[in-house]
Amino acid sequence: MAELDFRLLGTGREAVFDLSEAYVASSGEAVRAVAQLGSARLLPHQHALFANFPNPFNPSTSIEYALPEAAIVELAIYDILGQRVRTLVTGQQGAGFYRLAWNGRDQADRTVASGVYFYRLATAGFSQTRKMTLIK
Repeated sequence: MAELDFRLLGTGREAVFDLSEAYVASSGEAVRAVAQLGSARLLPHQHALFANFPNPFNPSTSIEYALPEAAIVELAIYDILGQRVRTLVTGQQGAGFYRLAWNGRDQADRTVASGVYFYRLATAGFSQTRKMTLIK
C-alpha cells in the first residue's frame, strides 16, 4: 500500500508537480516515509483541441489545447462564412498544455456579432476545428 501527496508547481499549462510526501507499507511492516522524492513534468501524448468553456459564451470563452512536441502553431477564429475573425496564436510553442481566452473581439479589437464561430488549431502534422456560439 502507498500514500502519495502531490503539490502542483507553477501554472496548469506546465503541469509540473512535486512529490511532497510519500509513505509505503507492506503486510507485517511498519509504515515508512520514502526518502527520495522528486519533481516531474506531465506532457500530453497526442495533439488535442478541447471544447471551449463556457459554450455558449458571453463575453469571453476559454480554449485549451495540448501539444505532444514543440511545433509551429496557429490558433485562429473564423466566422460562419469561413472568414478569419482573429488569430489568437501564431508561432513556435513547446510541448505542453495551453489555455487562453477569446474575448469575442476581432483582429481590430471590435466586438463581433452574436452567432456561431469556429476555432482551428493547426500544426505541421495536426489540424482540428471546433464550433462555439457567442450569445449577447
